[in-house]
Amino acid sequence: MYRIISVVLIGIVVWGFLGYEAQAQPVTHMYFGVGGFNSQYEKPSYNYVGTYFDAVEAISLAQSTEDDLGWQLVYGYQFRKHFAVEAHFFDGGKYQQAGPRSIDGLTLTFSNPETQQQLVGQISYEGEAKTTTRLRGISAMGVAIWPVTQSFALKAKLGLAFLSTQSELLTTGEITDDVIQGLPLAVGTRVSKYDQNETKVPLMFGLEASYKVGWDWGMSLFWHRVNDVEGGLLSGESDLDMAGLQVTFHY
Repeated sequence: MYRIISVVLIGIVVWGFLGYEAQAQPVTHMYFGVGGFNSQYEKPSYNYVGTYFDAVEAISLAQSTEDDLGWQLVYGYQFRKHFAVEAHFFDGGKYQQAGPRSIDGLTLTFSNPETQQQLVGQISYEGEAKTTTRLRGISAMGVAIWPVTQSFALKAKLGLAFLSTQSELLTTGEITDDVIQGLPLAVGTRVSKYDQNETKVPLMFGLEASYKVGWDWGMSLFWHRVNDVEGGLLSGESDLDMAGLQVTFHY
């Protein structure tokens, strides 16, 4: 998080000194652009204890803070000297979290077709649980503009994001000779996969330092935050931070 804030602040200072030399853009105009960013998402710790058939399943996921690269498209309309509206499409990246998983007391029943007898036994085993979360969305934000010079401006943004959370839970279980204890069960790794898609409309806000290069082109450093993002399977809510560079064409 400190790295993201540092990049934005350094860019504001540098482009502030450069902003005195460019030409002015007409106040009322439209613009579109593309940007790339470093995104950061913190997945909080999660402890789960529940049932797996007749057994007890326990999963423990430690807190995980990860960075990824993302991109965005922006389309905006500046209708006053100090105000504009923007729409974004953004891909916020992919994040993973893993931890131990255990199954205790799973009852298994085996039938012998020749003798018509049944063999009943219980097994307990350990493995891993890993979650993968991908965040994408569209947003609409109002923009307040402070034109420091003819070419350099500071912006504050506030709006809503329609966010899609695609999550996957992959669980494994190691079945060994010690686990089966003579039961007619093949040894190896058992793998299960679960998928879930969710949508939510959280608050989104941000800051931007923009610099006009002539009449038509501009560059900007930005920081956006999507508040209380749902993390998907076996995950709680956390904030998504995005900080990067954007190029825009104004017309």
